[in-house]
Amino acid sequence: MCTELLRLMHLQLKDGQTIHFSDLNLAAFSGEIHGIAGLSSEQRWCLLSYFTGACTASCGNVYLSGHACSPDSGAPFQSEVFCIGPSTSLVEHMTITENLYVLQPHARGPGWINRQSFSKECEQLFETFGFQADPDSLVRDLSSFGRMGIELLKAVVLHAKVIVYNRSLDDLSAFEFTQFCSLVESIASFGITVMILCCAPDRMLQICRRITVVKNGRTMKSFLSSEISGADITHILSGSYPENPEPKDPAGSQAVLLNLHNLRLQEDNCPVSLTVRSGEIIGFVDDISSNSSQILDAIAGFIPCDRDALSACGTMVPANQVSAAFQAGIFMVKHIGSTDTLLPDTTVRANIMLPLLKHSSKFAGIIRKKFLFLESVQAAEAVGIPSGQLDQPLHSELTLRVQLARIWLSKRPVLLLDNPFAGLSEDDRLFLQQFIIDYAKAGNCVLLSSTHYSALETFCTHLYRVVHGTIIPP
Repeated sequence: MCTELLRLMHLQLKDGQTIHFSDLNLAAFSGEIHGIAGLSSEQRWCLLSYFTGACTASCGNVYLSGHACSPDSGAPFQSEVFCIGPSTSLVEHMTITENLYVLQPHARGPGWINRQSFSKECEQLFETFGFQADPDSLVRDLSSFGRMGIELLKAVVLHAKVIVYNRSLDDLSAFEFTQFCSLVESIASFGITVMILCCAPDRMLQICRRITVVKNGRTMKSFLSSEISGADITHILSGSYPENPEPKDPAGSQAVLLNLHNLRLQEDNCPVSLTVRSGEIIGFVDDISSNSSQILDAIAGFIPCDRDALSACGTMVPANQVSAAFQAGIFMVKHIGSTDTLLPDTTVRANIMLPLLKHSSKFAGIIRKKFLFLESVQAAEAVGIPSGQLDQPLHSELTLRVQLARIWLSKRPVLLLDNPFAGLSEDDRLFLQQFIIDYAKAGNCVLLSSTHYSALETFCTHLYRVVHGTIIPP
């Protein structure tokens, strides 16, 4: 499971009257190599100064391992985030071993230095990360890449979780850059996040898994390296790249089913906007589920919220009106494995038809019971309920399939599932997952909430994290 280690939200940094960042937003995950493109040398210096606690932010929040903190507060931030700036932190007239072990805070006792033990630890460290050097070499005798590598390994020795790297890589030869990439990837494989601030776009794409593009002190967008080219980054920075490019769908078959503009669950939340197209499966993940669940509740009209607009299938939906959302094409199921919304003393057929019968009177009879009676047979067959069981009392083994039959019978293009995998057996989880995939392939869209990233990452087309009511792009 990918764990979020560092998040910057609406960070504003300035030096005197000069604003270097007006709205910096990014998220870095464990084991991720994350590049930040578009920074000037002054912006890189300002950001590094902020991370080292030398300057404070005038606005915004920082979260380390999910907890709000400030770099100038000392531990745990300074013990978990290691910064590498343009100037070396190594003592050149001392050996590699002395720099990595003897000079560090964890040196074993005042006046007691076991150099032989430290040397063996250094050799083991090099072997683990595939770094070739003599532990007894003086730092001043190392190449440019050698010094870079030792500073990276110094962060590992200090048990850093995040390494912020701000040193030019453009003067490395092709071979040295390949060595650098290999070392960084080895470090990242141990769950350490490496953030690269200084690198040409083409080289940044070679080493980074994700790139956040910053222009004029504002975050423009985050991309997976496979989604963007060096030319695209250059075009974004020059203003000739569309900020919201359309999905690659030359046939134009992906219709917009849900359009949400500037949703705020609370006044201090950042506005959330979202466009969902047919065939898409959108996952929202947070640690406590309440934030992602509330976003779905707001879309379905169950809770009041502040938003500019919401439309489903081209129909505007007013806030806090469940029936209007349902009529526009939105259907929400909370805790699909629970029997809370079912009537155990009634028949399977009645339970399948119940949600639509409840709404039918508000539609001037558009949904008729006689048609539902016939279609309930088709819905039951679609999810594996034998027709012979439709008029029998509901029992717990059919809970999931009855809920899925309700969804099939509703024919709503926008399906919202709140924490759907909670409490399900492994067989039911797989059955539900396949149903979601098939439902989206049929031209619908599905939005899910969960507290488990791994439960959604294998089949969602887009996966977002929700932090304090704000959707964070992947």
